Amino acid sequence: MAIAYSKLNKFKEAKKAHRRSLKIREGLAKTNQFAYNSDLAMSLNNLTLLYNQIKKSKEIYMEALKIYKELAKNNFQTYGIELAKTLVMGVALFHQTYWTASRRSAKRFFTNRFTTEVPKG
Repeated sequence: MAIAYSKLNKFKEAKKAHRRSLKIREGLAKTNQFAYNSDLAMSLNNLTLLYNQIKKSKEIYMEALKIYKELAKNNFQTYGIELAKTLVMGVALFHQTYWTASRRSAKRFFTNRFTTEVPKG
């Protein structure tokens, strides 16, 4: 519903729908973080895109980023791409202000993942 409202440029309704979705996913994540944290982070990212207030967007974005970092740490194959997309989204949303922090975070995370030597032969 929220996506449909966004496509119709009904942003007030879209925010309300995203907030309802977020509340549902927060409740589900409390019952089973492993199963629902990725959905919760996705809802947070969606809501971040709708806010035009930098401070509020940053708070929501940072919460989504924290969840994706933890998910990728435990299951990189599945969640590494979502973490990468969230980091790129942060750079796009907050451009110069948060570029350095996102870049540093991404470099640290991905350097730790890809520093093992490739087997020969």
